[in-house]
Amino acid sequence: MNVILNLLRYSFPKNTPKFVLALVVVFSTALDLKAAHLVGGDLSYTCTGNNDYRIRLRIYRDCAGGGAQFDGDVDIAVYDINNVLIKTINILKGPTVTLSASATGNPCETAPPSSCTEYADYIITDNLPPLAGGYTLTWQRCCRNNSIQNILNPGSEGNTYTVTIPDNDVACNNSPQFLDPAPVVLCVGTPLNLALNVQENDGDSVHIELCDILKSEGTNGCNNGGTIPNPACPPPYNTINFVAPYTSANPIPATPAFAVDPITGIITGTPNQLGRYVVGICASEYRNGVLLSTVRLDYQFVLTACVPNIVSDFVTPIEDPSILCDGLTLAFTSQSVNANQQLWDFGVDTLTTDTSTFRNPTYTFPGPGVYDVTLISFSNNGACSDTVVSTFDLRTPVDPDFTFTGQTCFENQNVLFTALGDYPADADFLWEFGAANVPAYNGRTPPPIKWIVTGWQKVRLLITSGVCTYIKEDSVLINNLSSIVDAGPDTTIYLGDEVDLTASNGIDWYWYSEKYIKMSSRITQTTTVRPLFTDTLKFYVRVTDKFGCDGIDSMNVIVLDKQVFSAINFISPDGNDRNEVLDLSEINPDGECFITIMNRWGQEVYTNKAYNNDWSGTDNSGNDLPDGTYYYLLRCDKQIIFKSAITIIRNPE
Repeated sequence: MNVILNLLRYSFPKNTPKFVLALVVVFSTALDLKAAHLVGGDLSYTCTGNNDYRIRLRIYRDCAGGGAQFDGDVDIAVYDINNVLIKTINILKGPTVTLSASATGNPCETAPPSSCTEYADYIITDNLPPLAGGYTLTWQRCCRNNSIQNILNPGSEGNTYTVTIPDNDVACNNSPQFLDPAPVVLCVGTPLNLALNVQENDGDSVHIELCDILKSEGTNGCNNGGTIPNPACPPPYNTINFVAPYTSANPIPATPAFAVDPITGIITGTPNQLGRYVVGICASEYRNGVLLSTVRLDYQFVLTACVPNIVSDFVTPIEDPSILCDGLTLAFTSQSVNANQQLWDFGVDTLTTDTSTFRNPTYTFPGPGVYDVTLISFSNNGACSDTVVSTFDLRTPVDPDFTFTGQTCFENQNVLFTALGDYPADADFLWEFGAANVPAYNGRTPPPIKWIVTGWQKVRLLITSGVCTYIKEDSVLINNLSSIVDAGPDTTIYLGDEVDLTASNGIDWYWYSEKYIKMSSRITQTTTVRPLFTDTLKFYVRVTDKFGCDGIDSMNVIVLDKQVFSAINFISPDGNDRNEVLDLSEINPDGECFITIMNRWGQEVYTNKAYNNDWSGTDNSGNDLPDGTYYYLLRCDKQIIFKSAITIIRNPE
């Protein structure tokens, strides 16, 4: 059912309720289930010479669901002018031909796959010498489809197929003949331009018109056996009554009305109602103003909701309102079926260049407003096309933005946010601040924000208007300058030497010490000091950044006496009690410092976390190291307070 509903969607307006489409499906299905009878036919002849006539009876039947089968043979009754039965002509059935279920007479539309129509020809050549008053050939049968809507009691009405051979036909007349079967299915809502292929071989004038259809009985009460009268009743024949407002001249609901051009045989009109309708179409031949014969096509049409072979469609704001969220630049998505060429017109009245041939184009409109966007889709050969139009109400694009003011120092925060720009009246604001005193806030202007952590903090503003959401993100640096200020590493110098102290970061600096010491400058990034006594001096620097945030760091300057360490540049662990160990007790009196000794390739050969000033040139396992120069670092409280070279000489000369 859903598949059929989707197909019907293209034959009705997009806003047609689904339950209405469902009724259409049920109604159409009901027509198909009830239909299993003869649906039409015609009787014609062609003169082959020597008074021989090739007689053709063509019968159409509805093959959906079984029902009445074709008769294996028929008996054509032949009457003279006085309705005297001259003879019956028995004709065997020819091959069964199935008409295309999808044919509609319109190359751009296909019928739903629910109908089934077949026809069979009964053809024989018989000799009928010229006769005063001519001949009437007739075949009758019951019955018609119960579901026919334009005649009374259709299931009880039969069919009469008849044609006349002219008076004393020495000229060997050919009747008109309907050559090609008309399509059984006509499409509701589609204008007809259906040509009936009528042939007349004598060059006589042929007049085509809508006409009465005949019952399977005579006017004198003849019925001759009910279902298949045998012989068929003689003329004249009763006509079938149409249900008002239908008539033989107006048999099908259509606007403009269903009509046949009398010369070309082209059927026009636009069917506007579903159902099954029987139609009589007569082709009469005249010679010098005299009627010679009439071939009556008794035919049933099914009016249904067809499926276009090509469907133009695209995603609209009704189906996806978020299309309008991108402001004036829209990405269009085609949903056209069976189209390899498309033409978009974006509805800008002042432009002729507002078009595209891409399947899924992107277009930027010149400004807010209401635009009717048109999509025309074409088939492969361009013979078929379909057009769809949808209205787009475009508004000023939403471009969210914000700014902030206030102090961003961690110790002294007070950050105020302001949303910038124009927003729709229905806009909702959601701020997200993360690890702050107000993690989230609904409203245009949030209260002052303070973060509980330092560093870059992401701020997110979400603007919601209808189904559209717009996002702006930015970051704020919450500065804890104390965490990044660096006064430099601890330094060991000898008494009387100068040392430069350099701070990192900030724009303003102030140096000071726990003990008075002269500095080259207290307010520059780098200052120079020259200690005048041995000691460990702690220096501090206070740094201010461009935001006015302060930070403090410190470092140590260890001042050593050169005389004390002048002899501690080698050891001679050879048992003579002189320079046996590396004695650093002057700077490591408590034996709590960490010593690392490395060879000249930088490989550690000895470590001790609490050096007791007793290293005698061994590795960590107590093995003697080779004579040579080594290097050591002494760390106290995780600061390097001394570093130097030491040489092992076991056998000095």
